[in-house]
Amino acid sequence: MTVRIVLGTANFGTNYGLRGAGQKAPHVNFKIASEIISSAHEIGIVEIDSALAYGPSQEWISKLAGDGKFLVNSKIIWKGADHFGDYESSLRQIRLQLLSCNLHLLQWHNWEKGTSSKENYRNLHMLLDRQQELFFGVTTYGAVHVEDALSIDSFSSIQLEYNILNQAALKGFLNFRGENRPSLYIRSVLLQGLLTDAPLLDNPGSPKLQQKITQIRELAHEWNLSTQELAIRSVANHVKDCAIVLGAESGQQLQEMNGYIGNGPLPIELAELVSELDSSLDPEVDPRNWVL
Repeated sequence: MTVRIVLGTANFGTNYGLRGAGQKAPHVNFKIASEIISSAHEIGIVEIDSALAYGPSQEWISKLAGDGKFLVNSKIIWKGADHFGDYESSLRQIRLQLLSCNLHLLQWHNWEKGTSSKENYRNLHMLLDRQQELFFGVTTYGAVHVEDALSIDSFSSIQLEYNILNQAALKGFLNFRGENRPSLYIRSVLLQGLLTDAPLLDNPGSPKLQQKITQIRELAHEWNLSTQELAIRSVANHVKDCAIVLGAESGQQLQEMNGYIGNGPLPIELAELVSELDSSLDPEVDPRNWVL
């Protein structure tokens, strides 16, 4: 039962998120990506998260991690169970980009329930993977889609968003009372860099959102923690067995984040204060509503 890191690579060669907005060149170039992957191996990370939409990420992974040391998870945009041809083409492209890498998990990205049945998913997965080499999961937004995915019981994993300001999806997962619960992957723990000690000057959002971020930062510093350590360790107060998808801008940063996880859950008193900061009902805490 562990909380572990899966290396996120959305920032490999792209101007991803808040850090990349307005930059002329991506911060994580091929050289830095190589250093990050080397550090990931050194600290025992065994999974890498990527997608067709992540610029050169998968091609870089094939060059830097094609030696069998990592399992690679990729994503295909969900369009409904009746788009087999599109999915087959996308999966072929993923395999071409990853070459000899160990493709492990294929996730239906931005999944929504629609009218597809459990039998539809079983047939789709069988047609795409006749050799039964892959696991199939979903990435979701919001508690409703998490609960829908759990109720269908057709996926090996669910990747959902969680951070101090947006706790609803994880609570929906934990409150599910069904017999089978898929593997849990958590993303957005640092809210695209807002839940760190980086300057707020160029970040999006209203004064109200920035006030909430400032409150979290002040709470972290009162407990002699960095904001990023507070954000990452808060996961372990909710769940003891999950993967956290974390991107890094350097190998050293990745090692620091791994150290935070090694420090275990937050003290109970601090965890209770963090729980009170949940603002899941506020649309401003959802990055999809930001204008970069």
